[in-house]
Amino acid sequence: MIGKDWCTNFVPEQIRADVRPVISALLEGDLEQFEYFENPILTSDGQQRFMAWHNTVLYDDEGRIEALLSSGNDITESKKAEKDARLAYQQLQDANNELKEMQSQIIQNEKLASIGQLAAGVAHEINTPVGFVASNFQTLEKYVQSFLKLLSIYDEIAGQIETSDKIQLLEKRTLIGKARDEMHID
Repeated sequence: MIGKDWCTNFVPEQIRADVRPVISALLEGDLEQFEYFENPILTSDGQQRFMAWHNTVLYDDEGRIEALLSSGNDITESKKAEKDARLAYQQLQDANNELKEMQSQIIQNEKLASIGQLAAGVAHEINTPVGFVASNFQTLEKYVQSFLKLLSIYDEIAGQIETSDKIQLLEKRTLIGKARDEMHID
């Protein structure tokens, strides 16, 4: 490092234009001293490492700036761990959001399933009495048909009472008895 330009040899090209004026301003006293600063540097083999700098301006006996004393700590691994932690945190947040969405969908599906079960239950509760009534109407229709048949025989006899003889009326009475027995009319 002795005899080499710091910015040219150790500061990555993309930030040299920003770092060079800061160093110059510190050495000329134009910039308020700051103790802590982070930036990447280049190693002797060309790798880029991230450093945390602690800077102190040194003064001579007459109070003039003599040098800038900087000591740096390599924080590359901690920066990488920090970046990995941020990425992992973001992934956890994404997974959490996805789980919340899935939970919301599951709740919605459960609500829809409950509504479906309720609708099926209501339909069953309606269909049961309707089926009972429909079945009773069919039975009632059979009974009404039988009564209409019996009434038709009575009407026929009522019309023939004056013109028929006793044997025909007795035959009709037998027919009425047989019809009553078939209909189980007690």
